[in-house]
Amino acid sequence: VAAVKAVPGVRDVTISYSSLAGGGQQISGIYIPGYVGQPSERPSTIENFVTPGYFKTMGMRLLEGRDFDRRDGVQALPVVIINEAFAHRYLAGRNPLGLSYGYSPQHPGVKIIGVIADARTRSPKEPARPMAYRPLQQEMQYARSLEILTDGDPRASMRAVRKAIHDVAPDLPVVDVATLSSRIERTLSQERLLSQVTSFFAFSALLLSCLGVYGLISQSVARRTSEFGIRMALGAHRRDVVSLVLRECFLLLGIGLGLGLSLSLFSTRLLHSLIFGLSSNDPMVLGFAALLTSVVAILAAFRPALRAASVDPSTALRHE
Repeated sequence: VAAVKAVPGVRDVTISYSSLAGGGQQISGIYIPGYVGQPSERPSTIENFVTPGYFKTMGMRLLEGRDFDRRDGVQALPVVIINEAFAHRYLAGRNPLGLSYGYSPQHPGVKIIGVIADARTRSPKEPARPMAYRPLQQEMQYARSLEILTDGDPRASMRAVRKAIHDVAPDLPVVDVATLSSRIERTLSQERLLSQVTSFFAFSALLLSCLGVYGLISQSVARRTSEFGIRMALGAHRRDVVSLVLRECFLLLGIGLGLGLSLSLFSTRLLHSLIFGLSSNDPMVLGFAALLTSVVAILAAFRPALRAASVDPSTALRHE
């Protein structure tokens, strides 16, 4: 750790049993005094073992309590820091600081000294699971991950970090060296591809719907040229013809937008579990689609209506 910390550009270094993407080890059947669950339920959590400063290095916010420090050594009282999901699920309505949980009713338990904000570990699509972080120095666990916080681009320090580790421990294999952003990109690659394909089809559907709306409304207005001629021959003004067409257009547009937005909300909820970060009621996207469709529909009705209203009534009456 000291050798890596001496590398130029490295701000902080911590060690953990499992990386953030790995999560940790599943612990089932923990005993939480005061928690009453389902009869067949076995309360469980994911435990990771970390060194002091891990949360700061990983950008995880400490919401309550304190971080691990030198007080949490081998001979000290066993302590733990839990996440929000753990507190909400097992300690709802209680102040978690100072409470304990054990691995059996006879186990003395580990004392909760802090609460951190939730962090998705395996996939951004999965909700945060109950997690507990223990001091690495209090458990006989081997460290598998090295977390490094750098100033500037972390990729610029990778080679120097590898060399520093090799100089101290030549036989220690160093594998899977990557930035946190690249791991997130790797996790989101499938979702990104699905999002691009979905966006392409959504844009194509919007384009086709606009073309269909324009063609249908303009043809419908053009076919009513004789009707408009009769109305003007009976004393209707040109603005009356245009107003009539636009009123009917707005009525159809309102019905179409209502049905379209309802189906959009329903279909987006179905896709919500497949695409991370997809909102089922994004006002910007829905507003843009509704505005574009409205503009196309109004243009489709307005231009033919103006042409029909400008035609001489005698000519319009002969129109077939």
